[in-house]
Amino acid sequence: MKNHKMHIAPHESKTERVTAIAGWVATFKTSSMSGLSVGRSLMRAMLLLLPCLVATAPAAAQQELTIGRSTGLPVPRFVSVDSSQSEVNVRFGPGQQYPINWVFTRPGVPLEIVAEFDNWRKIKDFEGAEGWISSRLLSGRRTIMIQGTLRDIRRRADNRARVLMRAEPGVIGDLLECQASWCRVQIEGQRGWLQRDDFWGTLPGELYP
Repeated sequence: MKNHKMHIAPHESKTERVTAIAGWVATFKTSSMSGLSVGRSLMRAMLLLLPCLVATAPAAAQQELTIGRSTGLPVPRFVSVDSSQSEVNVRFGPGQQYPINWVFTRPGVPLEIVAEFDNWRKIKDFEGAEGWISSRLLSGRRTIMIQGTLRDIRRRADNRARVLMRAEPGVIGDLLECQASWCRVQIEGQRGWLQRDDFWGTLPGELYP
């Protein structure tokens, strides 16, 4: 949970650029130019469109692990807000001199590290917001946060398995194991299996531990 978040007006998105260029292509298709001119114009338009299509490919397909400059650990990777911290400041940049963007007031929230700089980590939260946190306020403990709607925790990694408990959106638990599309978690002392799409806290296709 955040106490506050400062919003900045977004710039034109890549999707908007693709839409604009796609509209330009459609205009060429319906023009009264000669067949040869239309063909050449369409070719030029498609060459312009190609870089934008590549740039807007699904993030999961493009995501590659790199090595963090400060720790030598993989980036991106998941961590969590340290359980001993009641408030964690998220800043606009990697240093105390940067203003606070928002504050985490709940220990254990899962976070994705997307960059490192010295003793600071750039994180992304379950809403997709990004900011910088001092590494001393983070923990290597793996946690998950239930997303969407009421989710079933099952005895086995099978949709037909008995439901052990149901967890509401926002509930935080521990990540124990991940295999393909199912992960074993622990919530309030109860262990069971949860579908990967039902929570935030793992990389696409990640096997854990």
